Amino acid sequence: MCRRNSECSEKRRDALRIGIHTGEVVFKGNDVLGDGVNVASRLEKLAEEGCINISGAVYKDIKNKAGIEAKFIEEKSLKNVDEPVKVYQVCLEVPVQEVFEEKSSKKKTNKVPYYLLAGAVVIIVTILIWYNLSKQPEIEIEKSIAVLPFRNDSPDSEN
Repeated sequence: MCRRNSECSEKRRDALRIGIHTGEVVFKGNDVLGDGVNVASRLEKLAEEGCINISGAVYKDIKNKAGIEAKFIEEKSLKNVDEPVKVYQVCLEVPVQEVFEEKSSKKKTNKVPYYLLAGAVVIIVTILIWYNLSKQPEIEIEKSIAVLPFRNDSPDSEN
């Protein structure tokens, strides 16, 4: 990968070229097709040995990431692609090995205690709500008798 202020033109036997683009990808049998593959393939061919070329779509996603810098190369019309693609070259501020060492040395936080605490809070709140709802004061009804006049609404007066 390219480092800041260095050229990618060093000829090495193990040098790679990488092209990265986000877009539609279709799997058909053992083939991988689509816009994402076409653009990435064209970017790979444009890359110098040992460098990574990315499209403008990928650049939007990584432009504010620490430790990664991308340098604009050109806007290029690519074969079988309708619109021109902005081509960027990725440059790392730190060597790749240091990035991997930094990530592996970060202390992983154990989230289980937080999940247990959250579960306990939910259980306590549920018990309090159930307890308060079941303790509603009983309404006492006074016993009383109502006397209503009797009316015969039947057409038969003997009923």
